[in-house]
Amino acid sequence: MKEVNIMRKTFSLILSVIMVLSLFTVGAFAAEGTAINSADDFKNMTADGTYYLAADITVSETYAGEFTGTLDGNGKTVTVSAPMFEQMNGTVKNLTTAGAITVDSGHVGAVAVQSAGGKFDKVTNKATVTNTLTGADACVGGICGKAGTSGVTFTNCVNEAAVTGPEATGGICGESQVSEEATLFDGCYNKGNITSSGTKSGVAAGGIVGYSGTAAITIKNCTNDGNITSGYRAGGIQGDARKAATISSCTNNGTVKAVECAGGIVAYSGDKGIKTGLSVTECVNNGDVSGSTKVAGIAGYAWASEAYGASVIKCINNGNITLGEAKKADGTLDQGYASEFLAYANSTTSIIKDCIGIGKLTATGDTTNSHLAIISMSSADVAKYTVENLFIADQGTTTHLSWTATEANAASIIELSAALGKNLEGSETVKAITRGELNADFVAKANAAIGTGTFALNGNKVAFASSVP
Repeated sequence: MKEVNIMRKTFSLILSVIMVLSLFTVGAFAAEGTAINSADDFKNMTADGTYYLAADITVSETYAGEFTGTLDGNGKTVTVSAPMFEQMNGTVKNLTTAGAITVDSGHVGAVAVQSAGGKFDKVTNKATVTNTLTGADACVGGICGKAGTSGVTFTNCVNEAAVTGPEATGGICGESQVSEEATLFDGCYNKGNITSSGTKSGVAAGGIVGYSGTAAITIKNCTNDGNITSGYRAGGIQGDARKAATISSCTNNGTVKAVECAGGIVAYSGDKGIKTGLSVTECVNNGDVSGSTKVAGIAGYAWASEAYGASVIKCINNGNITLGEAKKADGTLDQGYASEFLAYANSTTSIIKDCIGIGKLTATGDTTNSHLAIISMSSADVAKYTVENLFIADQGTTTHLSWTATEANAASIIELSAALGKNLEGSETVKAITRGELNADFVAKANAAIGTGTFALNGNKVAFASSVP
């Protein structure tokens, strides 16, 4: 009987091993299509075919023309010294890129130079991407250089390497210039340092995307851990959303530095012809932010029409804000504005609501034209803005509720005391602002006004209660 039991146990063990091996075998061949085992296999793919990587490969030559098929990375790594695709309009998924790419012209990304209607899913880039071009347009991204014509989707994509370019530079994508459906970034993460070296309008660096110029884009559930630096505009998540953007549930943890506009989430948004306003909801900035003209914990500048105002709702700023000395082209001192939330927006339909800011605001250099306010504007009437349920623990550094750039609108230059602990007289929409010290009681007061369980004290910062263990 003892020998029988031993045989049964041995048989069970063998059967278990066979079952486990069968699972590995199924997983190894779960990908569909034709196997890619080499750079030659990759080069010879048909444009509309279905492929999967059966081994790690090295690619030094870009797949020319348009690719509309599917490439499943199958968990493998492609070591690159050039972008994988010239025009990736199909699907790339489950792929990792490594190595280094350096060019001195045009658009560049580790996976694609450009994409129109393409889908990037679970793509991770570990290759440094550098464009040394100066004084010209170039879109540079960790994964894709430029999204154009049709909307492109980036889901659960990651950039882990430094990305450097002269103009539009982003951790995931350099620039979006779509004319149809919006480009979408969902669940993406950047931890590489992002740098735009140019100094003119259009130069922008962002943890997720640098610039979008023809249609509003959507960014949600994204995180940036890299440091963002630009010679013009820089944002923790997006640098320049020229046709506005909807940004939700995003977090910036990196430092953000720009010569002009800077924002913990987005630096700049809007221009003539916009069809929607900037919307930033449930976002957190933990990084220090510095710039010279419009600088804020959440959004630096929102150019807006009366129909399409900017909104910053249920956001947290933990970063310190530094406003540097701004100069005009002729060398004279320019105006500068800094805020916990939204530095500048000239639209009475703009909303700042249900937010906490605990960063310290500081002006440096000649501070004659430096203004530290909740919101600044030019000709709009601040009494018509919506300012509600704002809680600041800013060490007493915010001096004004609002400041205006024009003498004709001097009535909108209002000290913070006019709305501190009380509603602004003569306004139905500017409500009392609460200032205090950061502690459990301060956060509890915010939760009582905004919604029980919304915020939580997490060490020396504020976080969403749902994100705190």
